[in-house]
Amino acid sequence: MTHNRLDNHQTMTKGGEKVKRTVLFLSILVLSVLVVSGVALAKSEYQGSFTAKYPAAKGSTLDSCNLCHKSDFSQNQYAKDFAAAGHDFAAIEAKDSDGDGASNIAEINAKTLPGDATSKPASSGGGSSSTPPAPPTPPKTVDKSVKFWDLDGHWAQGVAKKAATLGIFKGRPDNSFGPEANITRAELAAIILRTFNLPEGGGASFKDVSANDWFASSVAGAAQFVPGLPDGTFRPNTAADRQTTVVALLRASGLEGSAVAMDPSEVAAILAGYSDAKSVAADKAPYFAYAVRSGIMSGNSNKTLTPAGTLTRAQLAQIFVNLYTTKVSLTTLANNYVGSETCKTCHSQNYADWKTTAHSKMIQDPKTPGAIIGDFSTNTKFTVDKVAMVVAGQMTSQRYLEKRGDEYWYLPAAWNIETKTWSNLNPSKWSGSCTGCHVVGYNAKTKTWFENGVTCEACHGAGAQHVAFGDKSAIKKSVGDQMCSRCHGGQVADLEKTGHASFFKSQVDAVGGHYGDGCIKCHSATVIVAKYNGKTAPKLADFKTGALQNDRNGITCVVCHDPHKRTNEAQLRNTVADTCTVCHTSDKGGATYTAGSAVHHPTKEMFQGVGAIDVPNMPAPKVIACADCHMAGGSHAFVPGTPTVTIATKHGPVEENPCAKCHTSMTKEKVEEFQKDIEAQMAEVKGLLDQAKAKLDAAKTAGTTIDSSVELLYKQAFTNYSFLEADKSKGIHNPPYYREILKVSKTKLEDFLSKVK
Repeated sequence: MTHNRLDNHQTMTKGGEKVKRTVLFLSILVLSVLVVSGVALAKSEYQGSFTAKYPAAKGSTLDSCNLCHKSDFSQNQYAKDFAAAGHDFAAIEAKDSDGDGASNIAEINAKTLPGDATSKPASSGGGSSSTPPAPPTPPKTVDKSVKFWDLDGHWAQGVAKKAATLGIFKGRPDNSFGPEANITRAELAAIILRTFNLPEGGGASFKDVSANDWFASSVAGAAQFVPGLPDGTFRPNTAADRQTTVVALLRASGLEGSAVAMDPSEVAAILAGYSDAKSVAADKAPYFAYAVRSGIMSGNSNKTLTPAGTLTRAQLAQIFVNLYTTKVSLTTLANNYVGSETCKTCHSQNYADWKTTAHSKMIQDPKTPGAIIGDFSTNTKFTVDKVAMVVAGQMTSQRYLEKRGDEYWYLPAAWNIETKTWSNLNPSKWSGSCTGCHVVGYNAKTKTWFENGVTCEACHGAGAQHVAFGDKSAIKKSVGDQMCSRCHGGQVADLEKTGHASFFKSQVDAVGGHYGDGCIKCHSATVIVAKYNGKTAPKLADFKTGALQNDRNGITCVVCHDPHKRTNEAQLRNTVADTCTVCHTSDKGGATYTAGSAVHHPTKEMFQGVGAIDVPNMPAPKVIACADCHMAGGSHAFVPGTPTVTIATKHGPVEENPCAKCHTSMTKEKVEEFQKDIEAQMAEVKGLLDQAKAKLDAAKTAGTTIDSSVELLYKQAFTNYSFLEADKSKGIHNPPYYREILKVSKTKLEDFLSKVK
């Protein structure tokens, strides 16, 4: 037998098993009794007044939202005329609000809609009453490829689409919505678990529930909220009554204690306002009273609670849309996840970009096509059928998990992506210490989680409030390091020890100086990211006294890494070779520096071997990237090896030798010898510069004119020396070029000194 599910058929992972996915939901608590007999109206008192004025209309098409609203929930002309007449139905009886040739009262008597020109009395043809009615419109062929094909013309068409947009309803497998179908007890159990992100049970525990039923684990998991019947049955396909629903929802949301603690006299006073209060079971009365007092429910328009009544899918959709547009309560909603597929609805490009990243593939089901990349024909430690989950697989290696009870453990080998070989490792527990950074919504108590991988909500937080109300403040968003530090704490800690993180703050808060708008383009994360996103970059004044005066984010993770996209290795915004030199450059484009100018950040130019005056271009003999030397072992402290460097890791300090990649015989002594030689030559040139400067100053004091061609020698040497000094590598970045610049500069200064006495 095929059972149609209430809504979302997506799944979440329970340990390593599939558990139905938690669906976005504000406070499903209102679900029980907000609806009127057909639809919950925005102004239910008007509907009650209408049926009181025209009793024959009760239960007809007129007794619904369609009386005053179009399918998109905007007011029709009848509603507008009603409002203009001071909400007096009698005052507009003679009007023809929808212009179909029949007065409003004629339509009401015929039970057709006075605000819809397509709904009119059979005798009304738009002219005289003797005009024969138009032939009926032939039934339209149903196209079941269309989403919610069974809502065409239904009052809930608009709300169903809205609910689908919010991720609440996904419809049935045949693309239908089933608007008039009642919510069953089995569906209620599934909704409870999905809404509150609760684990499923171990299987059937009732006489009439088979272990093979789609709802078996939901019924078992929700038994404490939706209990079975005294005869040991659950009656899964019986419609859920409102009394069962409101109690179940208060229990699942943690509000049961508040409900049962209410004073009996207060309970009685609240329920006294409802004509059928006596039909509420005595032990359930506090639940209804608490829900009413809290604004969770208000009852039907005729002041009844109908505890034995049921809810249709259309009514439930209407309730959800009402909740999401009236913003009743955020207590439950704020902590609910909605899933990356829901985020995709509005952020399709970000979603598509994110799917290219290692984050999206951090944890995968081994059955997913392409998930396993290791060659198991060469694995001597375990077979592929042991794999319950796949870990990563886009960076350096891919690991595999096996299920042990309700926990997961790393299997004893990893696939090395670069060498395409297996590396033997010791088994270790994944559940707990690793889980929180690999999945979303991990619950340590139940050992379950909401969604595989590092998805949107892993960084931006639970998205239910944002999706429901469009509340941007409910989404975490920052160019700071706090969004990355939860999982990349070691790298962030290293980065924040460097000047990259703090320099911007020191300069913005400094008094005076030359710091200006041209400087912040390489020092402020906010400015840099704005540029990458194609937005107008802030000015320095914005940080000093303007809207960004609390922003002191220097160089943070998102300056170098794109959090949403993998265009380059490690999600770098630029290639590894270009990442650092985006800012560590003088932007000369290969041109020679101007004589007499001080050079700023010339790292790129030094590697390229360009810019020095009267020195031939001389690219560095080794084609390397900054990271090859400054990020040994992935360290973000950027300390280069000379030739070794000790870096901190989560497993303790590790010694790395980045020089060994190119120089197998490089020693500390050789590095020191080379740099001491460069330092000695720089000191010699600096001494000559000081002598030349002293002679220039003396000449100016004495009023002596020095030939401009001679003074140019000093200026050229000064600029060349500042090039070397600003590079700060003491020759390491490009040894031959360093030596040639020093040689040329020394010659120019000696020539200057020989000509100026």
